[in-house]
Amino acid sequence: MPTRLKNSRVKDKHKTKVAVIGAGGVGAWVTKFLVDRGCEVVASTRSSSTTRALTLLGVRVLDWHWTPDASWEPWLLAEADVWCVTVPPRMGVEGALAFHESLKSAAEAAQVKRLIWTSSTALYDPKVEGVLVENDAIHIASRHTGLDMLALEEIHRQGDVPFVALRFGGLFGPSRHPVSALLKRDPVVDGDGTVQWVHEEDAAAACVHVALQQGPLPDALNVVAPVVASRKALLFAGLSEKERPVIQGGGVKRFVSSQRLLDLGFTFKTPDPEAWVLCQAGVNAQGRWQGPHGLLHWTQHRPKSGRLKGKALMVHGYKGFREWGNWKGVAERWAKEGWQVTRMDFSHNGHVPPFLEACLDEEAWNDNRYHIERDEVAHALAQIDKGDLPIVVMGHSRGGAMAMLGAEQHVLQGGRLDGVALWAPVSDVASRLPQGAALEAWKSTNRLEVLNGRTGQTLVHPFAFYAETLRRAEELSVERATKATSCPVLVVHGTLDSAVHSSEGKRICEWARRGSFEPIADADHVFGMRHPWPDAREWPGHLEEAWRRQRAWLQSCL
Repeated sequence: MPTRLKNSRVKDKHKTKVAVIGAGGVGAWVTKFLVDRGCEVVASTRSSSTTRALTLLGVRVLDWHWTPDASWEPWLLAEADVWCVTVPPRMGVEGALAFHESLKSAAEAAQVKRLIWTSSTALYDPKVEGVLVENDAIHIASRHTGLDMLALEEIHRQGDVPFVALRFGGLFGPSRHPVSALLKRDPVVDGDGTVQWVHEEDAAAACVHVALQQGPLPDALNVVAPVVASRKALLFAGLSEKERPVIQGGGVKRFVSSQRLLDLGFTFKTPDPEAWVLCQAGVNAQGRWQGPHGLLHWTQHRPKSGRLKGKALMVHGYKGFREWGNWKGVAERWAKEGWQVTRMDFSHNGHVPPFLEACLDEEAWNDNRYHIERDEVAHALAQIDKGDLPIVVMGHSRGGAMAMLGAEQHVLQGGRLDGVALWAPVSDVASRLPQGAALEAWKSTNRLEVLNGRTGQTLVHPFAFYAETLRRAEELSVERATKATSCPVLVVHGTLDSAVHSSEGKRICEWARRGSFEPIADADHVFGMRHPWPDAREWPGHLEEAWRRQRAWLQSCL
């Protein structure tokens, strides 16, 4: 039993202190939103990259995870007003019961003002139709865990700490596409039955909303998107007719109501899962590959209808990521032309979901090397090189150099490649590194500082970055790789590119056996794009022209 602490806290009256126990998945979003709201946050996570990202946000991170013998003392000493527990119940029935008994005692000892933990709508009878509210919950074992979720709530009803069980619907979002979840069963049964989901950001926002509420609250709240859809509707929204599996009819039609939560002033950012699926404009899948040097996160777009023309891989540039600017829009337009398009992140680009806009994992960034990115392009090409459709790789800026190097490696490993499209590409990665006095300073300090204007971070390249580039100079030669590549090469380059001069793109085309150089008059390095992208329907003229040139090239050579 944890020792009861004396109520001797000295705190900022205007800053709520929240403990997030389990800051992975939804818990990571919860932590980010709390920081955005100006809260003081202490959190636990078992992910080293998430730990580094949270630390950069000013979050105190505890190296803690629960076992039957674990001490809650670190959480008691943290003296948080609210505990938000997002640990999933994957510890078996006995383990979950023991965890919640221990949690109840610890929360009482810490004298927290509110305890919040994530539950599930699995505690409603799956055979009952109609509108279901919180009081309709029954004792029933979840088919996923064999766990009676209502029994866990009742443990806390025996305690002295006000608590709220947030009953989540099925989570969806960029990493959990509803269509991908439904396709795990083929054929899809009960196609007319309703399914209720909640976007992962809405789920996290609900946790934060409840954590910061004043006064008493109900001890259970449904957190489910207020618009209901059938399995069939979601599949029809997300897949072309050709891609749809066999869908069997029938199924229970019910509506789990979130009215209690709405009455507390909460607003769902994504109230309609079907509309969200439609807005993905051909996004069929999200996922990650275990690459040769780490995890490669990716998003894939496919055409809604018609014959598939080919497959393409999009590679981001220096300090970039797959969601930068309007790269999503470029992929969507490409998909509308009949292509399957995969946008990928390099494993060491430093971006840690969901903190993409907030900070970068500096340790991962420091460990990045050019050969890592080259290997990862080759690995990604191997993942999409299935069947006999044309394969194209597209890269921007330094990603253009990596696209060419990775393309060569993919072919050497026995893969197919039908085209390389480069936007404002770097022609020589080694030449862009410091020389002279700047190089000597780098060597002596072991620090080459690079400002990331988007996050405000000063990132560091160790001198090993330079040494490794020189050691691998021959294998990292864009000139050599281009001359060895027999497929058509397109270069689109702005004439006013101040980051990478257009002469570099022209040089690559001169090396290529079948090169096409397309200068865009007065265009800059990113063709008028910026980040964050406003999601406008009208593109900047230079971006529109770059796309038009690439489209014409694809039609002419493939």
